[in-house]
Amino acid sequence: MRKSFSSAFCPLLVFIAVCLFIISCSTHSVQHPVENKTFTADQENNKEIIKSFYQALNDTNWQKLKSLVSEDYRHYYARDTGFNSISWQGAERGFKAVRSAFADWRLTPVKIIAEGDYVSVLLIGGGTHTGSFAGIAATHKVAKAPAMTIHQLKDGKIIADWELLDTGAFMDQLKQ
Repeated sequence: MRKSFSSAFCPLLVFIAVCLFIISCSTHSVQHPVENKTFTADQENNKEIIKSFYQALNDTNWQKLKSLVSEDYRHYYARDTGFNSISWQGAERGFKAVRSAFADWRLTPVKIIAEGDYVSVLLIGGGTHTGSFAGIAATHKVAKAPAMTIHQLKDGKIIADWELLDTGAFMDQLKQ
């Protein structure tokens, strides 16, 4: 009896083992690594676009900047209890105003993280206050401020970004 039970049981065990093997292989499809590589490649491409954006800002290359943003680009900035938004033309005017008051102004990315169509950048902005800014005459002080910006991209262009900056702490540096 024992011999017939094990001879009947062994093929059943082999069958179950083969079924489990097939099931486990089907959940780890060959397509997943390829999809992840494509997704990662898109994210890396988006990060490179954002790095180019900050380099162009630092170089005051307005033509390059315009080529990196979409026609309907929106820049959202924190204001009171929400966000206000401006077009690329408004953002460019703002960037130029900062640059005219801080001739050596630099935006230095500290950390860049990409997920899907979004790229988040933790950065430090700063420069020497050499011109009038927000009603404050040139102090020749170096002022710096950390900022966080989330950029959204579509078809290789920046379509929007959301910026958080502690403007109070920044302005305090100029007033001291």
